[in-house]
Amino acid sequence: MADNFHLSILSDITSRKQAEHDLCVSEEKFRSLTTMSPIGIYVTDQKGKCTFVNKKWCELTGMSSEEALGDGWTEALYPEDRTDIDVKWDEMIESDKNTGYEYRIQSKTGEVHWVYGQASSLTDSYGEKIGVHWNYHRHHRSQASSESHSEK
Repeated sequence: MADNFHLSILSDITSRKQAEHDLCVSEEKFRSLTTMSPIGIYVTDQKGKCTFVNKKWCELTGMSSEEALGDGWTEALYPEDRTDIDVKWDEMIESDKNTGYEYRIQSKTGEVHWVYGQASSLTDSYGEKIGVHWNYHRHHRSQASSESHSEK
């Protein structure tokens, strides 16, 4: 007659469950902040390929988040600014510094926005960057208007 035998191993997974919970809470905070933000926000991988854009970024460019992924976001660059931003983008990807540049983006409807795009490295091991587009189209209009008035 064969002996039946049963082996049970118990392992405490409390810390793993807590880490999973903390990650979910952190992701929810990020989603809430990017959804409510009045500025365009993007995230790239270590090679500079776009992995995320928020709703405001999509509103500024007229692009969907899917269209912006990878190098798709470059379609929103104003044609005359593309070469300059391509060079600056490559420098930004190689740098660990907070960098920022003023340039224009053009929506699918042709509307042009002056933005200040700023990026910073995330503090993770993946080399991601997070960036923002400050739309200061109104600032440029008022600055141009005050300069034309001062020339008179």
